[in-house]
Amino acid sequence: MMDFAVVIGIQSYPGLSDLQGPCGDANRFADWLKRPDGGDVPAANVHVLLSSQFPAPNGVNDAHPILNEVANLFQPFVDAGINDDPLGNRLFIFMAGHGFSDPQSVDESALYTANATQVMPWHVAATAYAEWFRRHWVFREIALIMDCCRTTSPLHKIRAPMVAELQGSAQANTVKTFYAYATGWGQASRERDINGQSQGIFTTALLEALDHATPDSDGCITGQKIKDYIHNVIDRVAGDIRIEAPDIKVDSAKEFVFTKRPQSLGLKIVIELDPFVGAEEVMVTDGRNAEISRFVAQDSHTEILLKAGLYKVVVTGNQRSKLIEVPNDRHAKL
Repeated sequence: MMDFAVVIGIQSYPGLSDLQGPCGDANRFADWLKRPDGGDVPAANVHVLLSSQFPAPNGVNDAHPILNEVANLFQPFVDAGINDDPLGNRLFIFMAGHGFSDPQSVDESALYTANATQVMPWHVAATAYAEWFRRHWVFREIALIMDCCRTTSPLHKIRAPMVAELQGSAQANTVKTFYAYATGWGQASRERDINGQSQGIFTTALLEALDHATPDSDGCITGQKIKDYIHNVIDRVAGDIRIEAPDIKVDSAKEFVFTKRPQSLGLKIVIELDPFVGAEEVMVTDGRNAEISRFVAQDSHTEILLKAGLYKVVVTGNQRSKLIEVPNDRHAKL
């Protein structure tokens, strides 16, 4: 059974306010999906819809994408659920743009479509779509990723998708899910300039996690591994911008698997000795005080490989030391 993906990026909002990063974020995630060493989703099954694919709007009446254009991407999956015909193995849903949460439900979030206004808040009920596919067992695994705000307004209530509500499948409780929101209920997400390009802070941390998280003993990059990595690096990615913690929901009993790869030897960490007096012995221990590495530094800068975790680096001759947390700390100066 094949994998599928729906990737939405909206940054042109004439009725609200424009954003800078969602289309780029969506393209970057779509690129990861199609990589053989990433999501390995067939390119023909990755459906990307961006506001940048349409002419610049003069106002809300010619702003795209609108709700029907997004719903059309989901329709084949809805049809499969109505026909009780499981369609595929995994479904990835990625949405970046302006979003909001239902004021009466902390578990539901939606993406505003490009023609949304404060008075007419057109939107895609993202969580409701994912839950419908789960209840009707259309996919074995479902990942919903939203780099959107989750602020609330008493005027904006999430409307369920216009799809038939059937009894659902007895197999629904076997579906593996990964629901990840850039921020908590009622909070705002943020974007910033990274390497000269406006990027969503959450998407950037997510993509780093997908490429660098340590696999489990079976070589699987699971939802829990991604969650842990994001929480470890999100403040570093945010830089000087204050952000709220992401809201990532995983089921440890039914782990969603993003990809598989051999266990990494670790990330490159630079050990800098200042002052460097020559031929000094350096010892690295982990959080349980077990020795990980010991070497004689032949230069002021030495590179070593360390997996994610807490470490202590000690120059044994004079007891200079430093605590580092990988992957947040890539440079230890002693």
